[in-house]
Amino acid sequence: MEEQIRARFTEFANAWNAHDVGAMVDCWTDGGNVTHPWGTFAAGREAITTLLTSEHDGPMRDSRWIVADLRIRPLSERTAVVQCDAVLEGVRAPNGKPYELPHQIDAVLAEEDGRGWRFVSLHPSFAHARG
Repeated sequence: MEEQIRARFTEFANAWNAHDVGAMVDCWTDGGNVTHPWGTFAAGREAITTLLTSEHDGPMRDSRWIVADLRIRPLSERTAVVQCDAVLEGVRAPNGKPYELPHQIDAVLAEEDGRGWRFVSLHPSFAHARG
């Protein structure tokens, strides 16, 4: 379980760093959701695609996502809660200058038959970042 969950986060990081929105969205369950740190909520693949596309066409277009630490707590054989400490490098401020953004992601993952571990819910937070 732990190895597969870590692999999912690595897959997501690789997709983020390649700015491959389709590959990022494939890391979610069909009914998954994400709450953007500034309050935007997206549920389902179409809404998550829209959110990630706008980010990667805008302030995240040159960013790199680096996982610093994962804390995995199984809830059952097919579900887990994960806290991820990470850093976004190269985020573009409105004035165009790049900056780093340490943050924590609280995530729920579930194993889907034939698809492996997928994000059910992701909630990034800058207030709780340990980075």
